[in-house]
Amino acid sequence: MGYAADDTGPFGDHLRALRVRLGEHPELLEAFGQTRHTGRIDNRDLYYRLYGAGLVREEGGRINPANLLYACYFRDAL
Repeated sequence: MGYAADDTGPFGDHLRALRVRLGEHPELLEAFGQTRHTGRIDNRDLYYRLYGAGLVREEGGRINPANLLYACYFRDAL
């Protein structure tokens, strides 16, 4: 997964664009980071915004990045 989740990998343009969009909304960036550390987002409105953007999903009461690519990329990029 390493290369696929790099800025220069096959999904690099897409991942960089997501990072820029999140960077324009610090509250979303913080909420996304919160999912990585706690598996929760305290504000449901922020959850729905991230969910609508396809960045997170809820599974068994825990909020996770929507896929392994996002989990790996944002772990290193944020």
